[in-house]
Amino acid sequence: MNETENRIPRMRTLPKAMEEIKEADPGTQLTLPTLRKLVDRGLIGTVPLGNYRLVDLDKLLALLSDGVPEEENPPKMPVGRKRRNAFAD
Repeated sequence: MNETENRIPRMRTLPKAMEEIKEADPGTQLTLPTLRKLVDRGLIGTVPLGNYRLVDLDKLLALLSDGVPEEENPPKMPVGRKRRNAFAD
């Protein structure tokens, strides 16, 4: 067996993964809410553990280095009720 087959995944909670990313790159523009959005969109797989979601740190870093694919038709944000303009004619 080679090394990659025996590798133990480095599973982290989202905040811990963010800490490790910031340690490796203090000037990162990635934020925890953005990381959560990537998980919610299904771009990053997670393993549920109680109230936590664990991510494989190596897969996360690979995804970030390869780039996140652009969506062809991104979901539209729900729009609230339009406000009436009191100053319009």
